[in-house]
Amino acid sequence: DSAMVNPGPVGLLGPGCSRTAKALVGVAAAARFPVVSNSASHPDLSDRSRYPNFFRTIMPDSSFNGAWVSMAKALGQVSMSCVIGETSNWASMGSILKQQVDLQNMTLVGSDLHGEVGEGFRGMQVPTDSKEQAAVAARGLIKARQR
Repeated sequence: DSAMVNPGPVGLLGPGCSRTAKALVGVAAAARFPVVSNSASHPDLSDRSRYPNFFRTIMPDSSFNGAWVSMAKALGQVSMSCVIGETSNWASMGSILKQQVDLQNMTLVGSDLHGEVGEGFRGMQVPTDSKEQAAVAARGLIKARQR
């Protein structure tokens, strides 16, 4: 039908993972395309100055940090520990958790990870590239629980 409009591509749907989304957004911006993902949930993608053409239909991973802290507090805890994996990937989530801990007058305990995550961040880094590393991490969690 000659009355139908065919605008061609108007944007990109996907990608499914945050790492690919971060890589794709710059290319899409150069083509003046928005990127819409249903599952890329990394908190950094919320930074409109770095990812102005990125949109998602899922909450960022950091959106539940306040609820975690509130739940610990409601259960009578005054301190908590955060177990993190690859810090280069999740440092922004750790800093948002630290903000929530401070807002709710709680304390983060564990190893000093300020160099990996940010000032004042304490927790446990758990590399799990192998069964041996996972076993070491599990022993560390047991020790942290006993403190």
